[in-house]
Amino acid sequence: MKKTLKIFFLVLLTFINSGANAKTYGIEYKPIETLDLKVEETKKYRFYKENKIQAYFIENENPTGFKKQNSFKYTDYSEWFKVKPETKKNREIKERNVYKYAKLKKIKHFYIEVEDPDESTLEFAILFNGLSASNSGFCSDCSDFYYMHIADNNYDYPVRLNKLSLTYQEYFLPSELSIKVKLNKENIKYKIIIYGENLDEKIYEGNFTSDLLLHEYTIADFEAKDAYEDEFVKYDIDNNMYLIDSYKEYSYRDKLYLYEYLLKEYYPTYESTLEGYIKDENDFIIEKKYYYLETAIIKDKIVINNENYDLTDYIKTSLPFEVASNIDISKNGTYKIKYIFPNKTIEQDVKVNTNKEYIESLEDSIEKKNGEIKDVIENKNEIIERLESSIRNKDEVISKKQVERTVVKPSILPIVLITVGVMLIIICIIKSLKKT
Repeated sequence: MKKTLKIFFLVLLTFINSGANAKTYGIEYKPIETLDLKVEETKKYRFYKENKIQAYFIENENPTGFKKQNSFKYTDYSEWFKVKPETKKNREIKERNVYKYAKLKKIKHFYIEVEDPDESTLEFAILFNGLSASNSGFCSDCSDFYYMHIADNNYDYPVRLNKLSLTYQEYFLPSELSIKVKLNKENIKYKIIIYGENLDEKIYEGNFTSDLLLHEYTIADFEAKDAYEDEFVKYDIDNNMYLIDSYKEYSYRDKLYLYEYLLKEYYPTYESTLEGYIKDENDFIIEKKYYYLETAIIKDKIVINNENYDLTDYIKTSLPFEVASNIDISKNGTYKIKYIFPNKTIEQDVKVNTNKEYIESLEDSIEKKNGEIKDVIENKNEIIERLESSIRNKDEVISKKQVERTVVKPSILPIVLITVGVMLIIICIIKSLKKT
């Protein structure tokens, strides 16, 4: 019976406390992109570092963005070109004459052929450095003693020369050669062929027409056939060489100025601040973050009535938290508990009221009253029998009935009083528990 009453009162107290109010607390804002609960704007910029690039350019030929400095330098002279380079500001151009020569083959054999073999030749002389040289020859269809009139400087004695071949004992340079020819008729064609080491090596050939004048020919008046052996270049005139070609060559150098360019190397992302970098005030973005409020619902009044309690039962939240308290469950009183979140700590009062002593005294009082009620109940059968006996004697005199009524009233009144008393006791107990 005692155990049953204890359970009854614990259930009753739990029912009473379950009607307590709960309080909601804001803990922290969480980022969210869809709800416009709280907006946080952050202005972020592009940041860059300046790298100085230096390079030399011809004045005013620098790329866009490069700034001219005071420093300058000259380039080395270029290689030589046949084409004159473009004229530019501060460019220095120099030129030179180039002579392409060949090593000339030496000459030794001559062949002279006159178209009209009549006595038309007034003078014919082959000279080297202005002098005649020893030779041997053969002439076909020529005047007698023709060789006596060659190179005699006699312009009045005609000689018939048809095909004359001459071979000199020495080799001579072509530049040393001069040939004098004068004919007494006009428009007589004649040719002169010059050979080198042998008659198979034709070096020069000349074809001429008479005009009654004395002509003195040099090697320049002949067409070269196989006149030179090696080609080479010289930069001055050499009359002992065979000139193949001549032209000008050009070389140049430029005056270059130093130019500088500040290259901005940007950091790949937008940032609020960035150490070691320069902020670009004209290049920025505005970031918006949206937040909603995470909550924790904690009971407004917390009362602990027994040892089997769990402080996490009084809070509802999806956030992680820890609990700390100074509760001594063995002593009734008001204590502090703390719900600790990463960004906030909530402190709450908690009341310990186990009602152990009070419940035990109530249990003793109820036990005592229960004994009294038990005695009354055990005597009910006797009382009922008496009532029934009184009713069966209804034929008795009225005075006897009066007596019976008088007897009955004193017997029923205690039962009624006891029942009412028990009810009052229970009501008082309930009210007392509610106040606590």
